[in-house]
Amino acid sequence: MPRPKKNEAVRKAMCERFGVAIRELGMTPTQIAKALGYANATTIAKVLKGESFVDVERLQKLSELTTATGKPIDMNWLILGKEAQR
Repeated sequence: MPRPKKNEAVRKAMCERFGVAIRELGMTPTQIAKALGYANATTIAKVLKGESFVDVERLQKLSELTTATGKPIDMNWLILGKEAQR
């Protein structure tokens, strides 16, 4: 049975939100790459172009980072595009 095709629109929307997130963190692509454990910023560049997305382990590392005001990135928003309900 063939694998279902991935939804490109969903990936692109997530990539756009990823770009917003790293701007909110005040980090450059090189800085975020290092913080997430990448050897260089190549993967981050692909994410920012909407070509790929980071893996689950890197998302977990991203969730541990905070903005200058101490606010973490809302993973619900990053992945689903919705604010977390509390």
